[in-house]
Amino acid sequence: MAVGQFSARVLKMPTRNVNLSEHYDRFVSDQIAAGKFSSASEVMRAGLHLLEQRTSEDEQKITLLKSLAAEGFSQLDQGRGIEVDGEQQLASFVQRIGRRAAKPVNSKARRA
Repeated sequence: MAVGQFSARVLKMPTRNVNLSEHYDRFVSDQIAAGKFSSASEVMRAGLHLLEQRTSEDEQKITLLKSLAAEGFSQLDQGRGIEVDGEQQLASFVQRIGRRAAKPVNSKARRA
């Protein structure tokens, strides 16, 4: 792609005015000064990309947790409940469920 074509395409990108706190304004400037990005727009796009990724992962986690909850309620309805004896055993069981819920999201993130 020729340089002129690239510039024309960039100019067609939607623009937004964003108000930043002093902290974030300094952060953006520091990122540019450190050579990590060449413009404030690049910094903002990188931040939005991370937010988009986190939102997607959160949605996947919620979907999985809903599925696991439905599975658990179904098992309870069938009389296949799990008995725990005390707070320590309950905490251990909840941790195992959390690890199980995090596995599919973590493995997808590593492949990306």
